[in-house]
Amino acid sequence: MADKLVMQIDVTSEIKTYKVLMSEVCGYYIDVPASSPEEALKFAKVGKFYETYGKKIVDREPVEVVEDEANET
Repeated sequence: MADKLVMQIDVTSEIKTYKVLMSEVCGYYIDVPASSPEEALKFAKVGKFYETYGKKIVDREPVEVVEDEANET
């Protein structure tokens, strides 16, 4: 098992709070009738309106720091 990377705040410097824009990619499931997995992927790309379910966040990343003096503490 790999060691976890532990992030630490440098407490010798002044600590501020910054507003960070986050990006989330969401995914969901659809049931697509097809004769193979490859065909199901092809039909899913066509853009038919399938009922969606099981929405989940599949990725979350910081995008940028927003320079907003009112948010700094």
